[in-house]
Amino acid sequence: MQTDMFFLIPERKERFIITVASVLHCGMRWTLKVAKNCGFHPNKLNAWRKDVTEFFLGGFKVDELEEGSWEHTAAGRSAVNSILRFANWMISWWQETTHHLGERRKMCFPMIYSHGVSGKVLVFTAPIISEVSPPPGTFYQEALVPSCLL
Repeated sequence: MQTDMFFLIPERKERFIITVASVLHCGMRWTLKVAKNCGFHPNKLNAWRKDVTEFFLGGFKVDELEEGSWEHTAAGRSAVNSILRFANWMISWWQETTHHLGERRKMCFPMIYSHGVSGKVLVFTAPIISEVSPPPGTFYQEALVPSCLL
């Protein structure tokens, strides 16, 4: 029931969908590395690794998700559940660290930035409208990066 209430607010549903898509885009290695760097308990991290790698042998495969083949096996359901839990954690982190944004929090959505040769950072950003120079109405992005990703 609580999940249904969560999705009554359109930007929450959209934010969750985009976060899941971003996690899938960043890949399994990235997801597990971020979870480890952010201090997930080793037992939880090992359970997630097991769940995800049992179904997604070579990494996240969006085709398998779209086809729904994951629904027919316990390993598939556990793997997808792990992805959804990780995306939920990312959103929870974001909510805890963005109180200072006030109403602008509603406009924050995840974005992926590449750095280095193969690095990726998923951040939640909110547009900032400038009334001073440069020209009024110019949009900027304010990046909110978890400290474990720095």
